[in-house]
Amino acid sequence: MMKNDEGRKVVLKIQEDIGIAKGKIEGKLEKAKSYIKKLLNKKFKNLPKKIEDKIDLCTDISMLDYIADNIFDIDNVEDIII
Repeated sequence: MMKNDEGRKVVLKIQEDIGIAKGKIEGKLEKAKSYIKKLLNKKFKNLPKKIEDKIDLCTDISMLDYIADNIFDIDNVEDIII
């Protein structure tokens, strides 16, 4: 019986750790989305709703990083591909 309890504790700990990791990733993703929208709004004055919606739906942090890294090279907001 003791081994089952220990195993259950290990599984619960792993699930907890996974939940914490997922929360951190989701937090970073939301922060990146907010930052990208802020930068684009500042650069283009009025970010189209369809672009804002695409950013909100993006789950690829590397794509958001790419946009942030190249923000000064974007001449037209419609050129943003997400």
